[in-house]
Amino acid sequence: MVISRSVLMPRLPRSRILSSTIARQPAPIAENLTFKRWVEERALERFRVVHFQSQSKRPLVRKHVVKDIDIIRKGSGRMYKVVSDVEDVRRLRQEAASKDKEVALVPTMGALHQGHLDLIRTAAQYSDEVFVSIYVNPTQFGPNEDLASYPRRLEKDLVKLHELQLELLHQEAGGTIACVFTPTTETMYPAGLENTSHVIMDPKITQVLEGKARPTFFQGVATVVMKLLNIVQPDRAWFGQKDIQQLVVLQRMVQEFHLNLKVHSIKTQRLPSGLAMSSRNSYLGERRYDVAPTLFRALRAARNVYLDNRTGSTRSEMLARALQIAKLMQDEQRALPPRKRVRFELEYLSLTDPVTLKEVDKVGENGAILSGAMVMLPLEDIQPGEELGKDRDANRVRLIDNLLLSSSDRDPYEEEEEASLGKRSLERSALHHLINGPTCEA
Repeated sequence: MVISRSVLMPRLPRSRILSSTIARQPAPIAENLTFKRWVEERALERFRVVHFQSQSKRPLVRKHVVKDIDIIRKGSGRMYKVVSDVEDVRRLRQEAASKDKEVALVPTMGALHQGHLDLIRTAAQYSDEVFVSIYVNPTQFGPNEDLASYPRRLEKDLVKLHELQLELLHQEAGGTIACVFTPTTETMYPAGLENTSHVIMDPKITQVLEGKARPTFFQGVATVVMKLLNIVQPDRAWFGQKDIQQLVVLQRMVQEFHLNLKVHSIKTQRLPSGLAMSSRNSYLGERRYDVAPTLFRALRAARNVYLDNRTGSTRSEMLARALQIAKLMQDEQRALPPRKRVRFELEYLSLTDPVTLKEVDKVGENGAILSGAMVMLPLEDIQPGEELGKDRDANRVRLIDNLLLSSSDRDPYEEEEEASLGKRSLERSALHHLINGPTCEA
């Protein structure tokens, strides 16, 4: 099935914020409590800063406890709220609807990194208000996965969102963050995890690739995203391309259940080494961190085989090149002593259709997804003073990545950039549908 690419909405006009000042005002509420107030010409945010200092003479430690962030724009009354109840979210959504504001949803599990912030930033370019959810969903974790140790940094996440909000308020056009939804598991699963209902999607797209290693993962993802969509009722939802199979599953869910919204994604955000940004990167210490980009380098090598011969490249040629790169790194690491080496396993490499996720031998008119997964194994011999990640590099860390292959001579993201500048592309392909969602008119 070929579906036309999206024509992205132009930025909405918004008044320019001219200048900013910072003022600090202590609040004499308690001896160990002060308030730091950031005053901007068009925005005001209140942080509650709790100071902890032991009886010993250790340095003062500051801990941001951000309970309720209000950013008030002069003349508009728009506010940015941190809420945990469904009714509060719906009230804010109704307020947006009453003002004919378009709302975008960016679901996250927290531990926000630059990739998340770019996703929110992009969502704000095409909608008036952005609702961000932060919730570590237990139903998408398997019995032996890292639910208990998954990074949870709500206070740091809220500080990052505050800084992004100030940036958005200074933009000449576009939307801002209106709500951060931080529900509890009791809120998201009122019947309890054991008794909850689930969204079960077509196993032909959920039990392949990631679904082979994580058989209940997409059931949990589809269920929690359906709940968030029902709570927020957004006009658009935004996801990262890194989780490409998840994007395909959610596109299908929105289509099959006739949900009234558009699903979009943005290109995977990467570190200079090529490693895809991920919250799970925090598990990697310096040694494993240096080897982690191997998956990206293998996929990039396979893509180069295709780019050198678009019409003649086959699946076996592309994946063989990727395997070669991965094996070279494995051999290099095996030759090192345990105190220096990093062990990893390449779980799979795949070339699939971007809509059906069926394995393909060649890149067709719809394009293709080149994807893979690797598992970083625990370090064998940790050295004194070695820089370690979360859990001291003692656990397996599973990394995924992908690259999109286009049947055209141009990168689809170049066309997306043109569209954001107001140009209309006539190229129609399922690959573009995957990236940008169904057609919407400005």
